[in-house]
Amino acid sequence: MVLMKRIIIVVFLALLLLLATYYSLTKNHVNMARDIQDEVDLSEIQTALDIYKEENGFYPNTLEALVPEYLGIYPYPIGGGEFLYVVVESSYSLKINREE
Repeated sequence: MVLMKRIIIVVFLALLLLLATYYSLTKNHVNMARDIQDEVDLSEIQTALDIYKEENGFYPNTLEALVPEYLGIYPYPIGGGEFLYVVVESSYSLKINREE
């Protein structure tokens, strides 16, 4: 009877370890996919900003000015948060502000 309890405990702990490992791996893959999509979105925004500047001679004051002519829809980071865009003289700063 004692041996059976020990076997059950060992099996239970092994299952917990497997579940924790699976959760960790799945979460990492989700984060990686989110980060890749965010990089794609940033690249699309940067391209739209460059085209806007080429056509107008300056960068827009807001990202909203790119919609719909330069970007089909207003972009939002897939993992939440927002794109932070600031025009600095003849350049700009663009990054993601996460709500975490």
